[in-house]
Amino acid sequence: NMGVFYIFGYLRENIDNLDLVYLRGDLDLDSYIKRLREINPDIYGISFASWVSDIAYKTIEAVKSAFPNIPIICGGTHPTSLPEEVLTKTKADICVIGEGELTVLDIVKYFQDGNKQLSQINGIAYKKNGFTKFTPPREHIKNLGSLTLFPWDMIDINEYEGLGYCKATPNTAMLFSRGCPYNCIYCSNPVWRSSKPWLRLRPPADIQKEVKLLYEKGIREIWIRADEFNSDLNWALEVCKAISKLNYKDLYFECNLRADKITEEFVKALKGINVYMVNLGIESLNQRVLDGIRKGVTVEKIIDTCTMLKNYEIDVYAWLMYYQIWEEDGKLCWETPDEVENTLRTTKKFYKKGLIDLISWQVATPIPGAEMFEIAKKYGCLSEPYQGNVWKISTSIPGIKERQMHIHRIKGMLLQAYMAYKKERVGWAARHNILDRACYLTDAAVQILRPRSSKKV
Repeated sequence: NMGVFYIFGYLRENIDNLDLVYLRGDLDLDSYIKRLREINPDIYGISFASWVSDIAYKTIEAVKSAFPNIPIICGGTHPTSLPEEVLTKTKADICVIGEGELTVLDIVKYFQDGNKQLSQINGIAYKKNGFTKFTPPREHIKNLGSLTLFPWDMIDINEYEGLGYCKATPNTAMLFSRGCPYNCIYCSNPVWRSSKPWLRLRPPADIQKEVKLLYEKGIREIWIRADEFNSDLNWALEVCKAISKLNYKDLYFECNLRADKITEEFVKALKGINVYMVNLGIESLNQRVLDGIRKGVTVEKIIDTCTMLKNYEIDVYAWLMYYQIWEEDGKLCWETPDEVENTLRTTKKFYKKGLIDLISWQVATPIPGAEMFEIAKKYGCLSEPYQGNVWKISTSIPGIKERQMHIHRIKGMLLQAYMAYKKERVGWAARHNILDRACYLTDAAVQILRPRSSKKV
């Protein structure tokens, strides 16, 4: 969790004699509590997203049961989006709303010396006399260059599996920017939207310094973690120039891009620093849908971008979501089954033409913090998005049977698995994921396509 480690680095810089312990999320609950008893912490923090909120709630309750007097601090996208729910459904004490460094520092100092009241700490929600209290919003750290570098000395890279799709090992991810200036209705980005500006960029010199540090640690591939590396094209070009000065011929990069802000100069710069694959948030290949979800890109531009990237032998990973919903003129709108079929057909054509190499295929999911979530609630088409270890169809769309949505899901996931299987640069995690998907698809096909009567078919 890079957000947690950024907070750790900031705390370490500003408070002396503070022990910071990170627990990975790969322990069962009993082992987790046992490890906590060994640590015996003074403060406990947990960061989580909405799709694992049920697991997080159970963890919070177990921690509070084992440590009745310990303050529990929650952060991340779900507590930022729904702090009152978190404080109502659990015994957590405080929710951090938005960016964490400055807020958590104030919270730790509050428990350390008590010089401040909780009401004086901006950017939190907390319990008082059975009610949830909110303090004024916390402003973002506008100058990311004021932060120290990510505390890589606190992490053993060998403990992590690394990237699923990769060209070199060992590999890791590195944060280049925070936030996104766009406002697509399906996107839940509540932490970065909690204050303005929505987008902040790290100084190219700082990025160059951290890339050098990672290379000297033996890292040979870095996933550029920016919602869109080309949100600010001039800055992205400066970053590429700074990295190219290091002249690392055996260091590779992967990044996320928007399809509407691509120039040949920029693609050349990407190739110059060994960007071998980009992730394009295409979402749909129907213009009506792209306009409805405010993607701000055309199908024609997507084709041009894929063509330009492939001309420079850069792989394209297309991110696709189907059965989008949006609101238009006070009415609920949605992606039709015919439009979903068109996206699948067009994706196959792009693959055969060599314009894309890999895809991600997922039903559009209303997530707290996204406008789509509010639209789904407004029109009564929101269902529980998570149940056990299997994602459910999370929207009920008028006139579209859930069975039909599942069939499209299986078609897309089969195509995704096939393309991944054919790709040579698939790491262990991705191969494992392909097997998981195959098992899921087999089970789903049996459940969904099973005859619903005793009649012979």
